[in-house]
Amino acid sequence: TTINRFPISSTTPSDDAFDIYRRKTLEQYCNMVPIPRRNWINPKTYTEQDIAFVIFTGSPFYHTRATATRDTWLSRITNYYFLSATPYPYLPVTVIAGAGEDKLSNMKKLFYGLQIIYQQQMNFSINQRQKWFYIAGCDTFIIPHHLLKRIDGLDYTKPIRVGGHWGHVQCP
Repeated sequence: TTINRFPISSTTPSDDAFDIYRRKTLEQYCNMVPIPRRNWINPKTYTEQDIAFVIFTGSPFYHTRATATRDTWLSRITNYYFLSATPYPYLPVTVIAGAGEDKLSNMKKLFYGLQIIYQQQMNFSINQRQKWFYIAGCDTFIIPHHLLKRIDGLDYTKPIRVGGHWGHVQCP
């Protein structure tokens, strides 16, 4: 609903014509994604705040995929991390020094990024820590309320991996 990309205190001028165009374009796209309103049963176990979304990206995608992710589904998410080797002032990037910016760098970003996230989580009280971590690339579109339904009833204290092509499996 708000079209301003930059806070009022930002030194970056806002282009209202572009922001209006962007809002209209995003509204058309978001209207294609169904939001169940009838006979929907909310998940009982977890809320959106229980999940931390870990998104690996790279500087070549900051102006396209990563900002599209930020401006669409991620705009309604509380806890998330962008992992990349290069800082960017318009995304809250956790910089993974020396990881590189090619396709092969994603594993380095995830490995070292998850270490950083784990250390941050350990500084929180047990009630403030996220129970689930969703790992995705910046080209992934996620519908959070469907994700919550998928993990509803699962025990986050058990080592389990959910999703992908495996469904629910015990982690080694």
